[in-house]
Amino acid sequence: MGRQPQLPRGIAGWLEGSNGLLVYDHYDIWQLDITGKKTAKNLTNGRKNNIRFMITPDETGEGGPCAMYKNGKTFFESNSRLVLTALNMENKDNGFYTLSLGNKPLLERLYMGPYMFYHGDLSYGQARLNIGCKPLKARDTDVWLLTRQSATEAPNYYVTRGMKEFKRLTALQPHKDYNWLQAELINFEQQDGSHSKGILYKPENFDSSKKYPVIIHYYTQYSLFLNQYQKFDYTESADINIPWFVTRGYLIFMADIYFNKDWAGDAAVNAVEGAASWLAKQSYVDSTKMGIAGHSWGGTLTNYLVTHTNRFAAAFCGAAGASDVIGRGLLPERGDGSVNLKSYESYLSQTIWENSEKWIKASPVMSAHKITTPYLIYHCAIEGVPFQQATEMFVAMRRLGKKVWLLQYDESWHSTQNERDSRDLTIRVTQFFDHYLKGAHAPVWMTRGIRAQFKGIETGYEIDESGRLP
Repeated sequence: MGRQPQLPRGIAGWLEGSNGLLVYDHYDIWQLDITGKKTAKNLTNGRKNNIRFMITPDETGEGGPCAMYKNGKTFFESNSRLVLTALNMENKDNGFYTLSLGNKPLLERLYMGPYMFYHGDLSYGQARLNIGCKPLKARDTDVWLLTRQSATEAPNYYVTRGMKEFKRLTALQPHKDYNWLQAELINFEQQDGSHSKGILYKPENFDSSKKYPVIIHYYTQYSLFLNQYQKFDYTESADINIPWFVTRGYLIFMADIYFNKDWAGDAAVNAVEGAASWLAKQSYVDSTKMGIAGHSWGGTLTNYLVTHTNRFAAAFCGAAGASDVIGRGLLPERGDGSVNLKSYESYLSQTIWENSEKWIKASPVMSAHKITTPYLIYHCAIEGVPFQQATEMFVAMRRLGKKVWLLQYDESWHSTQNERDSRDLTIRVTQFFDHYLKGAHAPVWMTRGIRAQFKGIETGYEIDESGRLP
């Protein structure tokens, strides 16, 4: 399986009255002797089992209830019993352990299960990931208040003594009267033969004898979402609202992408094509009705995907999807005026002047003539990323006679900022995918467009009764 850089996470705290120091690597907690006289000890051995550990914080700080804070530093007694939060990176179970410090450190598992309690920094800042709520400990006793959620269980408050059994205090289930969803962790083979993971979301009333359309969504490692409750809401960007589409009869597949030293677009092709091949082999998937959607960085990947594969029946690119990598690197952001040249040099491992051909190849607009996928672009003029990135791709595809639409909202930015725009985007994205993935009749805005002078006056939501096709 591909891997992201496994970076250390810094200092956990000092051991009071000694030369001991607790530090995090990517998985584990280590005890070091700053004099170098004693051998470093791995206290948790999580890497062996693909489990990441962190000290469970509380309202007093990141060191949790056992910590002391002096001069901006965190200290622990040398015999402290620490409560740890754990995340299994293989099956995504979340839970708690205790770590007893001392001459013979002891790690004890308390509870691990298919839920999300709290991820903290264990999910390394994945976009859109709800990391849960920090557990709250009573002052004078080992009683904790925490939240628990899963794909089928809304977040609720629980109380526990000892982190082994949990008593529910609230019973919020806003989805209980609706055909909700179910989530399944999938292992699939990427295009190059390596393995990755993804989440397959199905309707609660899933029928394996039927054929379903699929939308594949991506950013980085979204399989960490497995036990996150998905809020039902408008689709406010190309981060499509999963319950909205699943309850309308779609399957949603969230594919992990692992980036390497090559251009990220190639890693996206490797993962998304691999996911599509796995899906196409499932008897309940209509392999002719698969779409893709990516937002922000995922939008950049979508631009690249549509120029490197003709497998998909529809594609949706949202906010900040770079189509011209050279311009993206050189043009300043709207607002703070920052430029992203260094970032793209890092992505491509060379400067424009060292290998201009590589930069041109990485710019999807230069391959727009290869696009066969109907393409919906959402990018607002006040988006931080220059609006030219969207208009370049739109104009190129229009000039080439390709099927392309551009949505722009005057009062929105990276995602829609008000209910009016969110509702409008939800309707248009739904109509777009319904037409290409479910065979629904096309609305007027897709067949005839809406002239600029009629923006905000005409919606074009109505079905084109003439039978005209986009």
